[in-house]
Amino acid sequence: MKLHHLIVTILIVIFVSCSSDPASQEKSAPTSDFNLQTDYNDLNAKLTHLDTLIVETDLSVCTSERYERLTITQKDSVLHYSMEIRDTDNPAKVTLETQHSKSSVRWNLSSFLTENTNRFNPVTDQDRERMRIMCNGDTLNLYTQNLVDTNKFIGAYYTTMSELFPYATDYDFVKVVLEEE
Repeated sequence: MKLHHLIVTILIVIFVSCSSDPASQEKSAPTSDFNLQTDYNDLNAKLTHLDTLIVETDLSVCTSERYERLTITQKDSVLHYSMEIRDTDNPAKVTLETQHSKSSVRWNLSSFLTENTNRFNPVTDQDRERMRIMCNGDTLNLYTQNLVDTNKFIGAYYTTMSELFPYATDYDFVKVVLEEE
């Protein structure tokens, strides 16, 4: 009789264990709350270790072609920046690396984007996409209208990048122009 109760108890435990949903026992993977469309104006605070921000920029003008790809990730309250530069004047790919704390005000992509919200949508069919920012399947595009507008955009971009990579010679001409003013 005791053996019968023991066997029934074991079978009940096995049945209950097998009938529970294993997915409900498993912890769900953390997801990011970052929304590029609304959080671009506060990237340093909103970006988490779950996010990878990619900024692709077309800096080509006339016969010169230049493309940059900046990847921004975060780990332990430190933002890591990796820049790849491709330029017709220098066919070898250049890679720049740096990192700053999230609280750093040394470089602020959010300020650059906030100052360029007028570029988020093309005004005419002739406008050219100059920057594409991607994160978590979301995309933000910036456009320029003509050569003068393009040069203003590139000047502001180079000034911003020279703050992020102050040691890089790729942005030296911006420093010279700023010193002369």
